[in-house]
Amino acid sequence: MRADDPEVTATEMARAIGISYQRVLQILRALGMPTVTARSRPGRPPGWHGGPRAQPRLLTGGVPVKVHTSVAGTIAELLVAADLYARGWKAFAPVGRHNGYYDLVAVDGSGQMLSIEVRCGRRTRTGHASFAPNRDSNADHHAVVITGEPVLYVPDLPEPA
Repeated sequence: MRADDPEVTATEMARAIGISYQRVLQILRALGMPTVTARSRPGRPPGWHGGPRAQPRLLTGGVPVKVHTSVAGTIAELLVAADLYARGWKAFAPVGRHNGYYDLVAVDGSGQMLSIEVRCGRRTRTGHASFAPNRDSNADHHAVVITGEPVLYVPDLPEPA
């Protein structure tokens, strides 16, 4: 492995010698050597970024698109509202977000009301559901949207009356 080999990336060099990728780039720049990253490696398609982050966000429904996180959040809220209706709840969105830290209100036929914080999640390598709970939320439940899976409620939703 040579530092000036265009087929060897800074990431591969860092792994080989046991230092950080950033430190490899610093050393190469200090020596005046060209830096080869996975992005600039010859033969890679334009826009290739490597690794799982390069994948476009997959929304439930399986359509791969690049969306801003706020758009993904809005789509997740709509998916949760549809799921609540399918489960026998009526879903409402608060007009202002200053009255509480939750995204939806669910009401059943008897008037039982639940507040729900919607979060996008993913499956870890071990198969566990992972999401970042909103610590400031005063919601009764978190609804976690994971691509291609039913909405997960933490804790489980009660049956509507």
